Parts: sequence; structure tokens; C-alpha cells
Amino acid sequence: MSALTEQQTLLLDLIYEDGLPVDVLAKAIEVKEKAGYAAKTSIYQILRPLKDAITERNQEYMILDASKSITALHDVVRTPTKPGNDQLIKAANSLLDRSGFGKKETDVVEIKADKGIVILPAKRD
Repeated sequence: MSALTEQQTLLLDLIYEDGLPVDVLAKAIEVKEKAGYAAKTSIYQILRPLKDAITERNQEYMILDASKSITALHDVVRTPTKPGNDQLIKAANSLLDRSGFGKKETDVVEIKADKGIVILPAKRD
């Protein structure tokens, strides 16, 4: 991600000044002029280069909420017959997966070869 300009940083700070969650599009429209953007500047033109920074801030929020999911799963273990546990587990798992605490997917590739020879394409000059 490239470094943000002062104007972009100000816009993000204004968007997230009330904390999270936030409707980024609506809030950006509301505060873009305070951040120094012209009223006629397209909001998509403003937000497109900020996509990584917005994603990062939203992930930080998800990480903060992950502890609630862990607590909810712990409660399910203590009271497994409580009504609504199925939905609670699905919601908690979804949040944990999206915040990076869920199952890690790995691909296992097995290669079996009869001989130890690999034929490569001709070298280009």
C-alpha cells in the first residue's frame, strides 16, 4: 500500500471519528469537503485509492470484536443445550474467520514421480 497523503489521512480520520462500524460511503460523502476535496469530486475517485486503508481499519474493528465471539463460543461450551446456540456458533465462526482467527486453509500438493528427472523448456536468450 502506498503512503497516504495528508488529505487522505484526514478524510479517513473524519470518516472513522465516531468509531466503528460506519457506512464508509455515506460518511465520506458527508465529510469530503471538510477534508479539502472539491464538492464536484467523485466520491469513488476519492475512495478508490483508499481501499486498502479502509479494509485495514475494518479488519481492526473485526479483530476487536473477535473477543466477543470467543466469549460466545465459550458460553456455548458451558451451556450446550441453550436455544439459539447453532446460530451463535455460525455467527461467531464467521466473525472469527473474517478477522483472521478462523481455520487456515492450506493446500497439500503431492507429487509422485517414477524417475528423478525433470525436463525443462529450452532456455531463451
